[in-house]
Amino acid sequence: KQKGATDAALAKLRTRISTSGIRGDLDGLARERLDTFLSTASGLASLRQRIDNQRITRSDTYAAYNALIDPAFKLFDDLDPLSSVRLDSQRRAVVDVGRAREAVSRQDALMSAAISTGHLSETELTDFTFAVGQERNYYADDLGTLDAGIRSPFESYWRGAHGKALRSAQDAIIEGGVDNAPIIAAHLSWPSVAGTAFDDLGELNATAQAKFTKEARPLATARIVEAAVAGGFGLIAVIASLVVSVRIGRGLIRDLAGPRREAQGVSGTGVPCVRRRLAAGDQILAVPTLVRRLPHPMR
Repeated sequence: KQKGATDAALAKLRTRISTSGIRGDLDGLARERLDTFLSTASGLASLRQRIDNQRITRSDTYAAYNALIDPAFKLFDDLDPLSSVRLDSQRRAVVDVGRAREAVSRQDALMSAAISTGHLSETELTDFTFAVGQERNYYADDLGTLDAGIRSPFESYWRGAHGKALRSAQDAIIEGGVDNAPIIAAHLSWPSVAGTAFDDLGELNATAQAKFTKEARPLATARIVEAAVAGGFGLIAVIASLVVSVRIGRGLIRDLAGPRREAQGVSGTGVPCVRRRLAAGDQILAVPTLVRRLPHPMR
């Protein structure tokens, strides 16, 4: 179902671009970004096939899906600005909260695979930590740009139970280190926590996009900008669909890691000290400096 939705969204965007002459409105860099995005999206079917045929590794699958989604977000950075400085800043902020949700998807892919196999490499923990830092940086930097009516639901979410559960799990996993992270993630029901957050943030993002689009459409005179902010045919809609499709695809990483290890590691019997601390209610919440404040990702 999601595969069909994503393919349909991409097809609509391609049709809109080819029939409206939007590409000709772009400057050189933006045109290059658009072509890169469309070219990368064309590889989605091939990537699906490689996964179905088990002809791709766990790490390569993760990298391939990242490479698929990144050009879509980068395209927004080179669109002509809206005539209102305030609304153009909000346009970028709305896109960035989408980037933040995508970072949650990356975290989920890495940690769900680690739970499944009972193993996490140093590189994967670094990638997880960086994704947590990216997510938090986007919210810290961009929520303040949004109008109160768009910003307030996000702020309430992070003060609520689901938002706190995600933050607490992230902190505990990172603090646990390579050896203990899979056990801690399993104990804290990471797949459920991250999945709930991903869905919740998707609803918040959809509401934010709808409110912004309603206000911005009258100012979107350039066709490519109108395509970006417009509803069902817009770039935002395509990215929203891609993010979900990519999350589903990344979920297959669990099945590409080879035979599962015995449940000993994940259940905690292999590291009783960690299990006992968690069962006793000890909090493992120290957040490394890397997560507290990573340099903002280049845009």
